[in-house]
Amino acid sequence: MLKDWLLGLIFIASLAMTVITESEFVPLFLAAGFLNWLVKTPPGDEAKYPREGTTSLLNSLRDAVEKGALPETNGEDNIWNVAMVEAGKRSDREGRTVPIVELYAPDRA
Repeated sequence: MLKDWLLGLIFIASLAMTVITESEFVPLFLAAGFLNWLVKTPPGDEAKYPREGTTSLLNSLRDAVEKGALPETNGEDNIWNVAMVEAGKRSDREGRTVPIVELYAPDRA
């Protein structure tokens, strides 16, 4: 609760300083980052990905290796992400719509 309140206060102060000076005051952003760092986050983040961070992913990987369970995220999911980015880049380069299946189709892999 304190961290959310603190982040809100830091955001408002940063916004006010940026509006008043019409520029970003770097020492304020550095001080805000340092102040935020001082407020400790409770250890562990056991909530399921993507709501929380790496602890959940590492536990999922451990379970997949030890117990043969399906991991929360896997290479097949990530291939689609890479294909989407590559389709966007090719679309921009070639000036046309590039369907994702042109770059990756599971039945062709």
